[in-house]
Amino acid sequence: MKTYTVQEIKEILDVHDKWLHDEDGGERADLQGADLRGADLRGADLQGADLRRADLRGADLQGADLRRADLRGADLQGADLRRAYLRGADLQGADLRRAYLRGADLQGADLQGADLRRAYLRGADLQGAKYADEEMLVEYFCIGPMGSRSDYLQVFITDKRVELKTGCFGGSLEQFTEQASKHIIAEHRQSYLAAVEFIKAMVAPKAA
Repeated sequence: MKTYTVQEIKEILDVHDKWLHDEDGGERADLQGADLRGADLRGADLQGADLRRADLRGADLQGADLRRADLRGADLQGADLRRAYLRGADLQGADLRRAYLRGADLQGADLQGADLRRAYLRGADLQGAKYADEEMLVEYFCIGPMGSRSDYLQVFITDKRVELKTGCFGGSLEQFTEQASKHIIAEHRQSYLAAVEFIKAMVAPKAA
């Protein structure tokens, strides 16, 4: 994994800017597999940049332009992506745990296989974001921690269905309800079923 100095990153961004404007000497930013932990990339123009498998844990990407950037497999745990532009970005398999995405533009982004546990998505625009083949993500949120594993229950509301993921479980709201109602520990059973009612209340207005 390659590391970069602040000056080297600035030079890469300058050359990338020339590439974006079809100027001589321009070249697409290739930061594939780069170690960018904690990097200050506020407002950086990284449109179309190659950031596959880059380590961006804790990076400051507030307001960064990442439209159509390739972020497949990137580690964005705890990254600050407030008001970042991720429209059309490829985030397949990206780790977005605890990422702060308030007000981020995720329109048309590909989120297939992305880990969104505890990601903060309030105010984020998910219109047209891809969740699975021919499915668009309408809303995402987490409930928890809860259960014997103290894990988070991830709720994915798409234009076709509601899918829940927690621990080793992955399935529909109906399947989760069935399993939760059979839980042998009353406390966990009650918390799971309470979560079910909350999810139903969230889904109902969207189905109307």
